[in-house]
Amino acid sequence: MIEKIALSVAVYFADKSAYKRDDVDTYKYGFELLFSTIFNITSIMIISFFMQIAFEGILFLISVISLRVTAGGYHAKGHGLCFLVNNMTYILFVVLLQYLFVNYLIHYSFFSVIAALTIIWFLSPIEAENKPLSEMKKIRVRNKSLIIAFTNIVLVIIFAFIVKQGESLLAYYISGMLAASLSLVAAKINNSKVPHKSYKSNF
Repeated sequence: MIEKIALSVAVYFADKSAYKRDDVDTYKYGFELLFSTIFNITSIMIISFFMQIAFEGILFLISVISLRVTAGGYHAKGHGLCFLVNNMTYILFVVLLQYLFVNYLIHYSFFSVIAALTIIWFLSPIEAENKPLSEMKKIRVRNKSLIIAFTNIVLVIIFAFIVKQGESLLAYYISGMLAASLSLVAAKINNSKVPHKSYKSNF
């Protein structure tokens, strides 16, 4: 569905002389990424709204997107699978934080941020199959992802020993970091298999 919408939009703008007709495929791919990202973000915000954790959902998205942009991660074979994986991952974290770790959120945040940092340190960045990175770019995005990771550790320490409140907000934010780092693991495993065409998403 996203592919058809993206193609229609790309052709529409080509007909309006926004770019050459020969560039339709390039712009179609760009619109696919845009629409896929919008749909994923919207679906997670809808889940958050109905669970009455809208602000927590925003923090989760900010965290996961910031690291996906810099560190890279797993890219599903198609937009439908990407949508399913992203939403199921978020629902899993909601269940964990709302029910399983509800009384241990600071402890959860501490161990999660350490686990995420470890993964990012060893695996970041993982480049998309259709968007290879130069060595200089790899160093740059790796440094950015590590800065984000170390900043998050400082946040956990501040909330644990100074602020001593807002544990739920912190836990959702750190969960975004953990989700992004686990995506690196999934990408590493996936890349060790037979290469296939992937669809890059910012989420």
